[in-house]
Amino acid sequence: MGRLTYSARKIGGVKAGQTVSKDLKKRIPPSIGAKAAARDPALEIDLTGKALTDEGFSQFIDDLLACILYRGDEHPAGLAKITEFHLSGNNLTILSLRKLGEVVAHSAGDLRELDLSSNEICVASAQERAIWKAFLECFKNCYVLSKLDLSENPIGPAGLEILCCVYIKSDVDYLEADAAAIVGLNADDESTLVEDVSTLKVKENDSPRANRAKKTVGKGKAAKQNGTSQASAATSKNITASDLKKFACTRGLRSIPYLILRNIDLTMSSAIHLSHMLAIQRSSEQLLNFLPPGKASDIPEAAQSDKCIIWKPNKSIPTFATRLLEVTESVREFKSKAESESEVDASSDDEDTQRKIQSKMMLDYTRLTKRVRLESLKVEGIHCSHIAIIALKMLVPSRALLIEDKDRPVQESTEEETAPAEQEAEEEELEKEVQPEDETVIYPAPTFYPPANTFFELAPQFSFGPFDRANAMFDEDFPALMKPTPRKLHPIKEETEQEVKESEESAESSPSASPSPNQPGRSGRGSSHNNRGRKQEWRFGLPFEIWRRIIADAVGADGILDIEQQTRVIQYASDWKAVAFGQTIKGFEAHQQVWKFLETVGCFTYTPFP
Repeated sequence: MGRLTYSARKIGGVKAGQTVSKDLKKRIPPSIGAKAAARDPALEIDLTGKALTDEGFSQFIDDLLACILYRGDEHPAGLAKITEFHLSGNNLTILSLRKLGEVVAHSAGDLRELDLSSNEICVASAQERAIWKAFLECFKNCYVLSKLDLSENPIGPAGLEILCCVYIKSDVDYLEADAAAIVGLNADDESTLVEDVSTLKVKENDSPRANRAKKTVGKGKAAKQNGTSQASAATSKNITASDLKKFACTRGLRSIPYLILRNIDLTMSSAIHLSHMLAIQRSSEQLLNFLPPGKASDIPEAAQSDKCIIWKPNKSIPTFATRLLEVTESVREFKSKAESESEVDASSDDEDTQRKIQSKMMLDYTRLTKRVRLESLKVEGIHCSHIAIIALKMLVPSRALLIEDKDRPVQESTEEETAPAEQEAEEEELEKEVQPEDETVIYPAPTFYPPANTFFELAPQFSFGPFDRANAMFDEDFPALMKPTPRKLHPIKEETEQEVKESEESAESSPSASPSPNQPGRSGRGSSHNNRGRKQEWRFGLPFEIWRRIIADAVGADGILDIEQQTRVIQYASDWKAVAFGQTIKGFEAHQQVWKFLETVGCFTYTPFP
């Protein structure tokens, strides 16, 4: 293995980059280092603390890519297979990540460590967002990466939100058939390796991963290019094709055993997204079972075997936001431990104890989640969260296009029709009798609610969610919104008491689940509810799915909101009861109204679904 280490050399800046460029060019034929590169193309580069800046980095990165992509008769595996890349303390900005992303994408089966700590990677503008997202997506096929260090960078809330989106949507479980495509092995390659290479036990305690999700990935050109040299690497290291496929079964950001995010300029909105990353993280010990043997990574002392995300310290967020992250980890750890012990029979006393512990944890989690979300909207505003902006953007055209007067709730008609003149007289008499200043209008709340908790699925006996109105302790335990200023409205015809009662019963019977799109609506006149089963006809005769695609494409919701979230926003926007309910909270502060909407449609954070 070749090593280009410059820590002991007194060079820095552009000069250091030029020196690396000269060393890399020595590996290109007919230079003197070409034969050595052919024998062992594996390469480690250590440029820690050399103050390269973007200018110095650009001096050698193209040469590195040329060595990685070079192919010849004497160099079938290329001239460089980068295994470790240490770039800590070099004042690199987001601009350097364009080329670095190409290195990562072409080293999916080789790169084991990437250290970008203590640089100046900041994500703020639209251009920086695009570069950052493209860089993170380059990790989707990396299957031997054990450490990614992004600590001590001012990534900011926009950068953390994009990291959360890519992390959550990068599934960690795949089929071995797809793994073969990633490592670039066909049937002939596999049979040859089985004949030529003796089987090697990678780890004595390896165990097959349970409940592997049967998902597939695309077999694009990038995947084949990344794996073209893996067969020869397997032969040289006595690793079989079966071992390679096992390693490639877990890939992407969620497969990294040590993801270090210390001091990355977190905010309260960042804490919301990070908490969901912590909720779905795997244990580092579990993920290490799917990596080839090698030297141990240099990780912080705070790292624990049951957590792969290392986020402490992050002192830029308030204490209650830090507490939310800690409680989230505790809930995940408790749930994981309970699942591992589920096969062991427990006494009734143990079950009661576990129930009390779980109840307290979930109560703390829901309280802290609500507080952090409210405070983030109040202090930072809605523009700090891209998913919130998209949800609100989708609400506006959905309401303008899809809510129709014919669906407005009206009073049930009586058996005997009243003459128009008599009806007007009755209305005038009613106006004289009723005092408008003493009358308030009460609208029923919308009858649909998003899943209460996407990431923590409790046992059936624990069914309370963050905003479960069926919970008897809801009004007592949760902090209440500020009481709105009473609005004096002219009395209008309200819905019948039976409709209100049915609405409340529906909310209590299923407060934490969104109604099925195909669920038939209750009988009743003039009620346009939140699912497609109840609203049979959409404007201009177009089906719901067409409207969803049109509106999602217009506001750029695809890739940000999943299909279920888009559906809930449109259903909310086209429901007259939701409009009526919105009138009842007009007296609340703006951030509270936005919070209520985002909670109702479940658009505070990203989901693993497309």
